[in-house]
Amino acid sequence: MKIITLHQPWASLIALGLKRYETRHWSTDYRGELLIHAAKTKATVETMAVFWNALVLAGVDRNQFLAFDSSDKAGRDVHPLHPQHTYGQIIAASNLTGCLKMTDRFIEEQTELERSVGFWEVGRFALRLDDVRPLPSPIPFKSRQGKLLDASGEIIEQLGRTV
Repeated sequence: MKIITLHQPWASLIALGLKRYETRHWSTDYRGELLIHAAKTKATVETMAVFWNALVLAGVDRNQFLAFDSSDKAGRDVHPLHPQHTYGQIIAASNLTGCLKMTDRFIEEQTELERSVGFWEVGRFALRLDDVRPLPSPIPFKSRQGKLLDASGEIIEQLGRTV
């Protein structure tokens, strides 16, 4: 089992099932369980605009995410995968089923939504994530963005307690 670290809102977009591919400049031969870790780096106004646009393109009701700003005062529930609520946590599990080198044709085959939430450029790589499952209880984790990391026994044990 491996872990990939992504900045927000991209980690939440994967956990919500709105982003099927994670785009990278590197490839991997790894196939199997991949945990989605939301980095501690805070989302900016610009990156949150990507999130809101993705919700619109996917036809998702934004209201469930708008309660975040006043949830403590109003007593409303915050969506558990809100990008500004899940920093420094493993928030989903998935199955990495492929690593595809991007071509013009492959990029053109992607939906507008998928293209809007990734860095699509010929020669880069698209990690295909299937069977994405948000964790009922996110797992605190410290890491940095880069290559895939091996999940420790402690993380695997905590994962077993959350599902």
